[in-house]
Amino acid sequence: MKSLTSLILLAGLTLMVIGASLASAQDTVYLELSNPAKSPIPPNCSTWTEFYPNPGVIHHQDDYVDNSEDGEMAFCDYIMLDGVWNHIEWVGPTYHLSCGVYEPWDNPNPTGDDPTCETWIEIYPEHGNLWHVDGFQDNGDGLISPCDMVLIAGVWCHIDDIGLNIRTKPGTPVDNENKTWGEIKEEFE
Repeated sequence: MKSLTSLILLAGLTLMVIGASLASAQDTVYLELSNPAKSPIPPNCSTWTEFYPNPGVIHHQDDYVDNSEDGEMAFCDYIMLDGVWNHIEWVGPTYHLSCGVYEPWDNPNPTGDDPTCETWIEIYPEHGNLWHVDGFQDNGDGLISPCDMVLIAGVWCHIDDIGLNIRTKPGTPVDNENKTWGEIKEEFE
């Protein structure tokens, strides 16, 4: 009887963890900068187009906190969209292809050249599918750029455009300058 009770408790705990993970994943919003900025951090009043979960919804950038203080939009910075603070979980390119919209999933190409063997996540039309890049044909400039071709699932796709993409989750900026490590750690638990 004791092992059955333990098994039931374990199953319940597992379902709670899975449910929390799914809820957390559902909070993630994929956005692309609508009016590309000249500076590394888009100015306030920039507009962002949501790709997922509500494709086409336009968001207004009200504020920005450069948490890393590097002068560039980066992971762990904060962006206020439509009056709500969001923690930036990922920053990188959005590839608009003739066969859909994708972003690098596992390890974005830091040199911006051949993406062969990268895994990309499909953002649109079917969000969430992971695809292996099987081949690449450069347009001659030595970089991933418009007019290149990528081979995904046996289909050569034309790169039509490349945009700036971020993934965010709700989150409020924190002033960690005068806090102890224990206080900072509590904010992430």
